[in-house]
Amino acid sequence: MAQRTGTQAAKIERDRKGRSTWAIAAAIAVVVGVPLVVFALVPDFSLPWGAADEKPLMVAVRRGDFVHELTERGDIESASNVEITCEVESQNSSGATILEIVPEGSWVEEGDIVCKLDSSALEDQYTKQEIAVANARAALIQAQNAYDTAVIAKKEYLEGQYRQQYLSAQINVFVAEENKRRAEDYLKYSQSLAQKGYITQAQLEADQFALEKAVKELESAVTALEVLEQFTKPKMVRQLDADIETAKAKLESQQHAYDLEVAQLEYIKEQIDKCTIRAPAAGQVVYANRVGVRGQNDIIIEPGARVRERQTIVRLPNPAEMQVKTKVNESKIGLVHVGTPAIIRVDALDGAEMEGEVVEVGKYPMPTSWFNSNVKEYQTVVRIKKPVEGLRAGLTAEVRIIAERYDDVLMVPVHTVFEHRGQTWCITYENGKLKPVPVEIGSTNDKVVIIKSGLNEGDEVVQNAAAYREKVGMAEVHSREGEASGAAGDTSDSASGDEASGEGREPRGRRPGAGAGGPPQAGEGGPRRGGPGAGGFDPAAIVDRIFATLDANKN
Repeated sequence: MAQRTGTQAAKIERDRKGRSTWAIAAAIAVVVGVPLVVFALVPDFSLPWGAADEKPLMVAVRRGDFVHELTERGDIESASNVEITCEVESQNSSGATILEIVPEGSWVEEGDIVCKLDSSALEDQYTKQEIAVANARAALIQAQNAYDTAVIAKKEYLEGQYRQQYLSAQINVFVAEENKRRAEDYLKYSQSLAQKGYITQAQLEADQFALEKAVKELESAVTALEVLEQFTKPKMVRQLDADIETAKAKLESQQHAYDLEVAQLEYIKEQIDKCTIRAPAAGQVVYANRVGVRGQNDIIIEPGARVRERQTIVRLPNPAEMQVKTKVNESKIGLVHVGTPAIIRVDALDGAEMEGEVVEVGKYPMPTSWFNSNVKEYQTVVRIKKPVEGLRAGLTAEVRIIAERYDDVLMVPVHTVFEHRGQTWCITYENGKLKPVPVEIGSTNDKVVIIKSGLNEGDEVVQNAAAYREKVGMAEVHSREGEASGAAGDTSDSASGDEASGEGREPRGRRPGAGAGGPPQAGEGGPRRGGPGAGGFDPAAIVDRIFATLDANKN
C-alpha cells in the first residue's frame, strides 16, 4: 500500500513539472509574439521612445574658468643635491666593488667616511710601480753620468790634450828652425874650407844634404802645427760636442721616463685614496638607486655591487629645495613650457598639495626599450616652490601641469560639438526641431571646449551631437562618398540651406516613409514597410533603435 502511494506521488510530481514547463513556454510566446504581431499588423504603431516629439538630452552653455591640466606621475628629488660619485677609474674592468657603505638615511658630517671601495688590485699595481720607479731611477743615474763624462771629455781635450799637442808642434817647429840655421852655418863654413882645400867634395855635399833635410823637417813641423789648428782641433771638438748632445738626449729621455713612472706611482696612490669616499658636506645619505624598464639595467647600491667611474653612489639632498621629475608624452609636450605653473600632490603626506613651476623641458625624447620604441616621452622637471614639512626624496607625486587657464569663458562638453566640412557645429532644439548652429571653438581639455562665438550663456545644446548629425543633414562624409561626390559634383552643398534647417530633402539614413521617429505622413509612401519579414517587420531596425535610445552618449 505504501509502495502504491509513493508511485502515485511521483506521477503527480511529474505532471506538475510538465504543466509548469508548458506554462512558462506559453508565457514566453505571449510576451514575444504579441508585440511582434502588433508591430506587423498596425502600420501606425511605433515605439514610445521613437516619438516625433521626443526631446534629446540637453546641456546648457555655462560660463566659468577653463583649466587644461596634464596629469602625470613622477618622483620627488632634491633640486640641490650634493652628489658623491665614484672617482676610481675602471681600468679595463666593469668597475670597483663596494666593500662598505653607511646605511641609507644616516646623517653624516663633512669629512665622515661614506663608502669604501675595493683597492686590492690597485695596491698590487702600487707595489709593481715602485719597482718600475727604482729601475727608472737607476737608468737616470747612468744617463747623468754619461752626460757628465762627455762634458768633462771636451774640457779635457781643449784644456789638456789640445794644448799639449799644440805646444809639442811649436817645439818641433822651433827645433826644425834651429837645425836649419845650424845647417846653413855649417854649409857656409864648409864652402870656405872647400875653397882652401881643407875638406873634400864629399864632405861639402854632406853639409848641403844636411841643410836640405833641416828645411824639410821645418816644413813638416809647420805643417803639423797647421793640421792641428785647422783640422784636428775642430774635428775633436765636434765629436765631443756630439757625444755631449747624445748623452744629454739620453739623460732627458731617462728623466722623462722617470717622471712618468713617479707620476704613475702617485696616480695609483691617489686612486687608492679615492677608494675611501668621504662626505664633502653634511647631509642625509640617499642611495642613488635606479630601476630600469622591467628590471633591466637596474642600479642597486649595496655592499658587493660594482660601480663604474663617475657613477653617482650617494646623494646628500637639500630638503629646502625639492623638485619632481616626470615624463610627458609627445602628443602633449607642445603644451608644456618653462614657467608653466603646476600643482604637486603627494599621497604619502595625506594628499598634501604644493605649488610648482616647470623649470626644464627635455629637447629630445628619453631613451626607450625595443618593445615600446614607438612611445616618445620627454623628461620634465617641476620645481616645488614651498616644500611641506616631511617631504623627502624618493616619494611618488602626482603632478598636474596647468597648460592653459582662461577666466570667465563660455564652455560646453566636448561631445556636444562636431565638425562638418571644415566648420564646427553644435545642435540646438527649438520648437520641437533640431537645428545646427555654427560655432567658433577655442582650447579644449578633453572634457569641455571653449566657445568663442555662436552661442550665448544659458543656451541649450544637444548632448552627443554626433549621433544626431544625420537628422540635421550633416552625415559624416567617408572617403568613398567624398570621391563619388567629387566625380558627380558636390550636390550636398546645394541643399545645405534646407539641411541646416532640418527641412526639405529627407536626410540620409532615414527609412522611406518614416518621420523623425514618428508615424508616416500623408503622401510619404503609405505604411512603413521595406524591412525583411512579413508586413515589413525588421528586427534589426528595432534592435538598432532600442540600442540608440539606451546608449545616449555613444560610448
